Amino acid sequence: MKTSAHLRFAPLACLVILSLVVAACGGGSSSNINADDILATHTALRTEQAAAWNITPTPLPTAVPTAGTAATALAPWLDMLQAVDSPRSVGRYSSLALDAAGNPVISYYDASNQDLKLAHCRDANCSSAGLSTVASSGRVGEYTSLVLDAADKPVISYFDDAERDLKLAYCNDPNCVTAVLNTVDSEGEVGQYTSLALDAAGNPVISYYDGTNYALKLAHCTDPVCGSVVITVVDSENRVGEYSSLALDAAGNPVISYHDSGNQDLKLARCHDPNCVSATLSILDGEAVITGAFGRYSSLVLDPVGNPVVSYYDDVLDDLKLARCRQPNCATVHIIVVDSEGEVGWFTSLALDAAGNPVISYYDRTSLSLKLAQCHDPNCASADIATVDDDGDVGWHTSLALDCAGNPIIAYYDFDNQSLKVASFSGSPDCLP
Repeated sequence: MKTSAHLRFAPLACLVILSLVVAACGGGSSSNINADDILATHTALRTEQAAAWNITPTPLPTAVPTAGTAATALAPWLDMLQAVDSPRSVGRYSSLALDAAGNPVISYYDASNQDLKLAHCRDANCSSAGLSTVASSGRVGEYTSLVLDAADKPVISYFDDAERDLKLAYCNDPNCVTAVLNTVDSEGEVGQYTSLALDAAGNPVISYYDGTNYALKLAHCTDPVCGSVVITVVDSENRVGEYSSLALDAAGNPVISYHDSGNQDLKLARCHDPNCVSATLSILDGEAVITGAFGRYSSLVLDPVGNPVVSYYDDVLDDLKLARCRQPNCATVHIIVVDSEGEVGWFTSLALDAAGNPVISYYDRTSLSLKLAQCHDPNCASADIATVDDDGDVGWHTSLALDCAGNPIIAYYDFDNQSLKVASFSGSPDCLP
């Protein structure tokens, strides 16, 4: 059973109630648990805390049952585990996309040389790869986010730790032998927790954290190499903007999930225009009632009708959770615990399969392993959970994509061997038409 150490200032009654919640949500036992009982227990906890702090609690949006079952074996279909780059301390902050042939392309940080690097795999299983140093001036390459343009050329947002700036690399070729490097924002300490998308014209749009003003910001470049940019403060109330994850809706307007560390909430910004001059801000989970943090390691995608779906870590119960909005503006949200077996849910990366079912890669801090959850339905009422790699301390900084057949491909960091790895299905198809 998990501890209740996160409720440091809670009265004893709250600690007892939390223990009941944890027992109810334990991995592998969900078949005997009534969802209404779980909701009532969560609500009781929030009411007890609210009474102690003189706060009016807001009811949970929905019941919070556990979707998954305990992982008992390695995932048999992800049977190719490849070390892509491993001279020394390489692979943190990995971001993965698939080229037109279905081959992984990965941006990552080389801590030994303090460089931003790129790996372009020569096949779907990354049995070999071309490695390039994209940027090497000072300490550069943390918090990378990668997308491929229409010509399969990588575009990468990243943090320059030496200059404390947000930067962009626009590769001149698919292997990034050369690249155009531009500073996007240099106003204070800016550029951590970047998330990148390209608008319809191929211009980069980046969400990121302003560490000087503790704010969530958005940069919308006016050209593909970001020679000029429009910068907007999206949210600056308290300390907000860490763990940002960005997608663009059908109108090109940004949608961003992020962590409010001042109130310990998972928040969502729904921009009303491409530059996010105005936005609707919503709390998806947390609501400042329970001590602990909601929304770290968030990963956001939009479903086919534009409704946000977010995977994230619940630091109160040490669980992997999923929030699925019922509308594009997220007026109502369905929240479910996907995995609660140990301390799980760090470094989440989310994708939706062809049926709209969430697929999530993440790190299990208890077993020090890389795990995968494959939901059986769009709301993730049930899920298959399996361990992908448990050889040492593995699974940091996961980044997930689905190939043309819906098979997961995951880039991640092997902490013990200090290397970048890729997990894939040995029968991955040739995705070229």
